[in-house]
Amino acid sequence: MKKIRIGLVGAGFIGKMHVSAILAQQDIFEGRNGTIEWAIVCDANGDAAQAVASRYGFERHSGDWRDALACKLDLLIVATPNESHYEISRQAIEHGINVFCEKPLTTDPRQSQELSDLAKTRQCFNYVGFIYVTAPQNVFVKNLVVSGKLGKITRVTGTFDYGGKLDPNMPINWRMKDKNSKSGVLGDTCTHVLSTLKAVLGDTKRVVGIQSTIIKERPIAVGSSEMAKVQTDDITQFLIEYKNGTIGSLGCTGLGGGHPIGIGYELQGLLGSVRVEQDNFNEVYVHFGNDEYPGFKKVKIAEQYSDGVWWGSFSEMMMFQFNKVFDALVNGADYECDFSFGAEIDRVIDAIQQSADENRWVDL
Repeated sequence: MKKIRIGLVGAGFIGKMHVSAILAQQDIFEGRNGTIEWAIVCDANGDAAQAVASRYGFERHSGDWRDALACKLDLLIVATPNESHYEISRQAIEHGINVFCEKPLTTDPRQSQELSDLAKTRQCFNYVGFIYVTAPQNVFVKNLVVSGKLGKITRVTGTFDYGGKLDPNMPINWRMKDKNSKSGVLGDTCTHVLSTLKAVLGDTKRVVGIQSTIIKERPIAVGSSEMAKVQTDDITQFLIEYKNGTIGSLGCTGLGGGHPIGIGYELQGLLGSVRVEQDNFNEVYVHFGNDEYPGFKKVKIAEQYSDGVWWGSFSEMMMFQFNKVFDALVNGADYECDFSFGAEIDRVIDAIQQSADENRWVDL
């Protein structure tokens, strides 16, 4: 059975989530797509890297991500703040290392396209962490649309809501400091809506958007009276037209009280509709126009469409994602969320941002 030697850059929350998801994948899928060796973990906070290495059994740890480039690796996971994605991924690919990069791929679509082109030239595996694309309920929706049972898709509505930014006393962090870092809700959570729907509907033709920063200042630290200006969006809403003719309204907010975290959307076709609800990962609602009794009917995804594996959380979506990643690495299986896919999402994000800034439609 193939061993997959993994390096991790970023020992913070998301980095540890990736490690936990991979451990779950190894347990639930019983190593069917290879077994893991933890080679090196790197973080600018050397103590954090050491703690993760000790907890999960990495062979090495370092305070400098460049040390990973000298290791024998089958995959490097980049789980760092957005502005560092480009340089780490570029140098890894230059060294012939396969890369899994957290979303967004970079903060500049031109850099994202450069990475995509470089990965193709160097023949390196390349993947962007759009976890909702491989989630069972969204795979079910895509297959339903591709089957033609819903007919031509004419309209889409969708949102990603969570309430994590509601507390005005929450200190400012890196996600709130730089408008160009793609770290507001548009670049952070709306990428999940855009990537999920790109996998189903294809590329975007044009967008027009509006953004708002509701909490304009935040403390610089817990309990501090010193305030700093918030530079990124709390809410983004936009109209979108896809190249296949589908039109719709999408959005995201960090002030959505009552929603832990989740994506919801509805696709309406000439022969039927399908709806995925926020906070309910295990069910999809389907309506067909020729039903004797009209209305949406519930489909239990966990019972029928997730390879026999019960699931129902954000971390388990990560598990399914890494099962797809390892299947591609070990068995050569097809995969969708490559750097080219990520570059297209980055172009759409930039277009929405430009549209909101200039108050006009932007073509892609």
